[in-house]
Amino acid sequence: MAWLLANRDAATRARALDEIANCVDRLSAGHYGSPLQDQPLRPCNEVLAEWLPTFLRLAKQCPFSDVRKRLSALLSDLKDRGIRIPYVVSQSPSSFIPEVVSLEKSSEGEHDSAEPVECNCQMDATAESVLETVFLDRCRVDHLALTTAFHPKYLEYFHQTQQFLMQGDGPLKYEHRPLIAIMAAARHQCTTLIYQEEIEYLQQDCGESALGGLKFMEEKLRSLNELNRVLAHRPWHLTEEHIEALTKPAAGSWSLSEIVHAIMIMAHFHALSGFVFACGINPEVDHPSGHSFDRPPSPVPSEMNGNTNGDSLHEESSAGGVEQSVQELMATMKDLREVEHSHEEMLKNWTSILVDSLKLGSPATVQAQRDQVRRYVDDEEVLESWPWSNPPPMFRAQEYSWDEHGFSLANRLYNGSGDVLDEKFRFAYNMTYNTMADYVGVDTKLFRRAIWKCMQLLFGIFQDDFNYDSIKRLLSPPVIHYIVKFAFTPEDITKENYDSTMRELKHSEKVHVNIMLYEARFQVELVYALRAITRFMTSKSF
Repeated sequence: MAWLLANRDAATRARALDEIANCVDRLSAGHYGSPLQDQPLRPCNEVLAEWLPTFLRLAKQCPFSDVRKRLSALLSDLKDRGIRIPYVVSQSPSSFIPEVVSLEKSSEGEHDSAEPVECNCQMDATAESVLETVFLDRCRVDHLALTTAFHPKYLEYFHQTQQFLMQGDGPLKYEHRPLIAIMAAARHQCTTLIYQEEIEYLQQDCGESALGGLKFMEEKLRSLNELNRVLAHRPWHLTEEHIEALTKPAAGSWSLSEIVHAIMIMAHFHALSGFVFACGINPEVDHPSGHSFDRPPSPVPSEMNGNTNGDSLHEESSAGGVEQSVQELMATMKDLREVEHSHEEMLKNWTSILVDSLKLGSPATVQAQRDQVRRYVDDEEVLESWPWSNPPPMFRAQEYSWDEHGFSLANRLYNGSGDVLDEKFRFAYNMTYNTMADYVGVDTKLFRRAIWKCMQLLFGIFQDDFNYDSIKRLLSPPVIHYIVKFAFTPEDITKENYDSTMRELKHSEKVHVNIMLYEARFQVELVYALRAITRFMTSKSF
């Protein structure tokens, strides 16, 4: 029934809300069984308890005020009847960021399951329109979208891409897409994305058996496991042999178009897992850990407000070294515009940055995997990704790049995919507001390029037209340490990492940095994978 609320027509939503209210009345009155057709008889309290978290989510996060008000009133009425109702556990979509865009409006009669989120970010018309589109397409505005809504135009590109990959025309079966996404998110233990895609899979009406884990999926999907593992953790090891193995009958005879589509989904969810962890995205309201039927204690103000500036701008980080102030960064960027380096110097800088960056961390201790993760991987250790003892070899971008090679191959094998991804890559690469902390009119290009190129350098990419000295001069050791974690072990990113890095930047600017890191990692995985496909096609004379 909730899907009937994803409609621009207010009258249609009103009829759906009336139907929901009638069903709830029957259940709350103690009528035995499900009020829905073709559903087996079940105790009414079980059915109602399953619906209430969804009602709570819609009461808080539906972009249509009529839905929020009606469902808030419904929950309040049920509470007055003595029925236990759920409460929101997390007061913000992000545990790192207190002022994420909120759809909730204060009004009389709204359900009092949580105090309104204090939000310093005013939603503009563009953000409101994009979030409404997200809801109409998915019947939910998830925490990821609310956090990304700091940058509504980017969110529009992001949502279009995700819809294209997961819901648009393409070579993969629709029921396979969320399962591939789950396999990808499991590589970095991202239970938030796993849960989201489990819900998407259940909406395909294919039963629940495949959600039992890898061994319950069909053989064709299980054959992706090795590609998924290598792509997630060491994409520079991908070869044409990985591609050829999938085209064999034993692996399900994957077509190249299907392989490209699967790779795009995997790369997207590998990189997106990093974004989720780096932004501290909380579980969704209807996630089992996102609500409670026992009213949670009031949040401690300091926990809600965070401490993004720390005690001192120049306080030394656990990664070693200190950060430059924004004023110092701007001065450095000005100096860099007047400096040129020889090709030999750039190679030397690239090598030293790669080696020094990987030394900033060490292999993470593998923690016990949650059952939700363990069943989707077949190896004992998910965290096998830290390349500190064996850094990636240099991959010269002029030999194979997204712009010159990958883009056209993607379009050839998966119609329209290159165009969709390229628009998003280009927008993210060039997105700027010409601001930095409290400064306006700032040309941030060099800083943004340093962020993007640093991520790709960690995966071995070398571009002979980029001044790698800018990474050394613009990105302090704490920032590089943060990028290294995002690249290889994003599941280890903590609020302390978030708070102690780029201290002067606003939350929206930190989200901007995380967007660039997500896009740069997504792109680098695609480049390695598409190069392997190109080599396979060449060897087979396609």
